[in-house]
Amino acid sequence: MINKKSTLFVFGFTLLLRLVVSIYFYNIEIWNTFADDNSKSKYADRIIENGYVFEVSNYEITSKETLFAPFIPSLIALNKLVFGDNWLSLFLVNALIGAVLCIIIYLISSTFFNHKISILAMIWAAIYPNYIRYIGSAGSEPWIVFFFALTFLFAIKCIELKKIRYILIIGYALSLALLFHTDERYLIYSFLFTMVLFVGSHPIMFKLKKAVLFGFFVIFFSTPWLIRNYIVYDDIVVISCRTTNLTKHFIDHREELLFYDHTPNRSYLSPSQIDSVRNGNLTTFTNGKQIYPVQIEAMKKGNIPHSFTLSEKIFSRMYFLWVPFKFHDNYRITGYAFNPAWSLKHNLMTGISYGLLLPFVFIAFVILLRKRKWKEVILFGGVMFYQSFIHIAFIPYTRDRYRHPIDFAVIILGIYGMLIAFNFIKTKYYRKKIPFKKMEEISAKT
Repeated sequence: MINKKSTLFVFGFTLLLRLVVSIYFYNIEIWNTFADDNSKSKYADRIIENGYVFEVSNYEITSKETLFAPFIPSLIALNKLVFGDNWLSLFLVNALIGAVLCIIIYLISSTFFNHKISILAMIWAAIYPNYIRYIGSAGSEPWIVFFFALTFLFAIKCIELKKIRYILIIGYALSLALLFHTDERYLIYSFLFTMVLFVGSHPIMFKLKKAVLFGFFVIFFSTPWLIRNYIVYDDIVVISCRTTNLTKHFIDHREELLFYDHTPNRSYLSPSQIDSVRNGNLTTFTNGKQIYPVQIEAMKKGNIPHSFTLSEKIFSRMYFLWVPFKFHDNYRITGYAFNPAWSLKHNLMTGISYGLLLPFVFIAFVILLRKRKWKEVILFGGVMFYQSFIHIAFIPYTRDRYRHPIDFAVIILGIYGMLIAFNFIKTKYYRKKIPFKKMEEISAKT
């Protein structure tokens, strides 16, 4: 049951904190450091000038505009029409959805756990650095995190349905459609979010009806942009041209649309360049971009790139997705992309806010399995496994921010495991000897 007073208090604190952060980012003119955000802004300008259907020449097909899903450029276009060329209003919207996200996390947690765990998870999310650092941006990160958590919450509500409620199923489908129209990678989640509708003890035909309705509305909400892309590209392009390298296996695309390389080599060293860098004869990449001095120094000390084996590629993608701290320089993708160590500040913030939770997530899963809480295990474990799988299988340039959409699961389970461990230690301290299986009994009260 929701404790409205404490929840609203935490929401107020969360919103205030994010509003302050958004104003801070605006005052330091953080948009001067933007990269992709500026490209999305140019895409928005084109939408304002020409509408959504505009001619794209074969030359322009390789521009960044074709790589972006439409939601963020559309949001920027709307912002410009209402507020002009001003980033502050976008930052304030990011602050608002960030605060609402914390309420969503509370609602997800309170479905499975008690108020104490849920309000602590909400507080942790309120000050979670990974939920704050992208407020000062016009990128997709805040919205992906928001839509993913919202879709997960709708999934829970739809699983619990005892009769068809169209408003929930439509909300579920719309939330997922907005998610993968913000970032096309999450189109792959259509499968998982359909399958979870078969969780529970309801009759199979009722579950199937929910799944069919959900699939219909997802397709319904996705059709307008699919039609737009067909008009623009004279081809079936799902979301953006980034998806063509995946859909080419069952759709005969135009050759011009198959330009995107999912294993990028720009700004990365090749084997033939290594000695030149170590000798100080080469200081730029082939595209003219400066090689970071820290990389040159690392190579002089013997930290040399090399071609990854398949197992090294898999480990690297998993490592960069889940890494809680990073004290050493290393390489990623194909083995030639340099990645420096994190700063002390970055290590402390990420290690404390995220890394600290990981052991307790493991404890939480152990307890949930022992208690046969299959719904919690399937839902939380499912998104954590699926996020890892799709990045290992399809995204060679994995970064830790690609994990942020499922960090709500880490926070909720981490708090749950932490309280179990705390209560177990406290009980053991007072009673001296207690069997390990007693932890399960203690967890029943948590």
